[in-house]
Amino acid sequence: MVLSIRPAENQDEFEIAMGLLTQRIQWLRERGSDQWETWDKWRSKLGPALAAGHIWLLWDGDEAIGTITVETAGDPDFWTTAELAEPAVYVSKLAVRLDRSGQELGSLLLTWAGDYAFSQGCRYVRLDAWKTNEQLHAYYLSRGWTCLRTSTDPKRRSGTLFQRPAEPINPRSELQTITTRGDGRTRY
Repeated sequence: MVLSIRPAENQDEFEIAMGLLTQRIQWLRERGSDQWETWDKWRSKLGPALAAGHIWLLWDGDEAIGTITVETAGDPDFWTTAELAEPAVYVSKLAVRLDRSGQELGSLLLTWAGDYAFSQGCRYVRLDAWKTNEQLHAYYLSRGWTCLRTSTDPKRRSGTLFQRPAEPINPRSELQTITTRGDGRTRY
C-alpha cells in the first residue's frame, strides 16, 4: 500500500472531504454520540480552509481514504494568548473511511501533521477534542499527546485541549517517507 497526502484542490475534492466527515458523523450518531453536533455550520466555515489549502486528503492510489484540516491559527476561545503566540499547527476534522478503520490511518494522519508542523518551523501540534468523549481522550493520551486542560466555557461542547511536540517522522518507523514528489504530495 502506497499512500499519498495532499491538499484538497477543488470543490469536488472538498465534497470528498465532506463525505468522509459525514460518514464518520453518522457512525458517531449510531453510537449515541453528540460529537460534532455543529456539523451543519461546517460547510460555510470550511470554505475558506479549502481556499487556503488547509484541508488535506489521504489517498490510496486514486481513492480518498481520509481527511484532516491543518491550520496555523488556533481558536482563541480555547488557547491562551501565550499559546497562540507560539508556532503551532492546529488539527481538526480528522476522519478515515469506515471500511479502512483499524489500519491506524488516523494515527498516520496525526504523525504526518507533526512532521508537517516541524517542516513549517512549529513547536507543537495541537487539537481540541469533544469534552465528553473520554474514549477519544484516551486515544490521544495513548499516542503521546499531553492533555493541557478542559475549557469551562458552557457554550462550547469541544474544548479538551491536547498538544504534542512537532517532530519529523522517524525514518526507522513504519511511517517512513518513501517518496516526496515535487508536486507537494507526500507518499508513505
